Amino acid sequence: MLGVLLTILKVILILIGVILGIVVFILAVLLFNFCRFEAQGSKNEDIKSKGSFRWLFGIVKGSYEIDGDHLKYSVYVPFGICNINYDSEGDSINIDLEEKNICNNDENIHKTVANIEKNGNINSIVKKIKNFFAGIKNFIAGIADKINFARSFNDKYSIRSILNATIKLIIRLFKNIGFKKCEINGIIGLGDPSDTGKAIGAVAVVKAFVPLDINIEGNFEERELTGDFNIRGRTNLWLILFPIAKYIFTKPVWPLVKDYWKGEFDG
Repeated sequence: MLGVLLTILKVILILIGVILGIVVFILAVLLFNFCRFEAQGSKNEDIKSKGSFRWLFGIVKGSYEIDGDHLKYSVYVPFGICNINYDSEGDSINIDLEEKNICNNDENIHKTVANIEKNGNINSIVKKIKNFFAGIKNFIAGIADKINFARSFNDKYSIRSILNATIKLIIRLFKNIGFKKCEINGIIGLGDPSDTGKAIGAVAVVKAFVPLDINIEGNFEERELTGDFNIRGRTNLWLILFPIAKYIFTKPVWPLVKDYWKGEFDG
């Protein structure tokens, strides 16, 4: 009898181990299987762009294409989870307007004009002045409340520390997106040479912090916004979820998340 119980227990333990092994294997595939993506596009008179992604050995996939006003995209996840296909030319909404449209009814138009004039006469100058000063008072009170909230918030959580942690997270996620190729070429002209120069300077600052091959030239004589891009890369869920989890469960973010979860920020 004892041998039978041991055999049953052994079979149960083996089944539990097999199930756990399958679960771990599935999680490993979901977390570490790479998602490959690519996109190309250009902007001249019209915007043209297309891109695609493939995940889980191509089982999950999607694509999009933009050509001026024409948009197409599709997303496919097997087992009936998701299968979306959209084409703006084939799925456009057509609305048939009747001849007796309320917007074209002269009687309704005259009534609307009369109501507008009536409401305009009711709102006297005195009432408008009172509303104006009441709005200023509420605005000042709102600013004071926000300042007090910001002070108490900073005393408890440290806004600077949260901002620094958030910036580090954004930089880490940007790197973990896994760009293998990212070229952006273009010409910017804002009409005013000084504004164009400022835009070029801002692009140069951004270029110093991101792993992108950005080549932007300035048109200091006339307005222009043209260019093209070519992006290709790969990433996985682990590279995205792990930095987010680390960000949430470490100071100074975790105390804020915990208090929010408790509902201390309601209202």
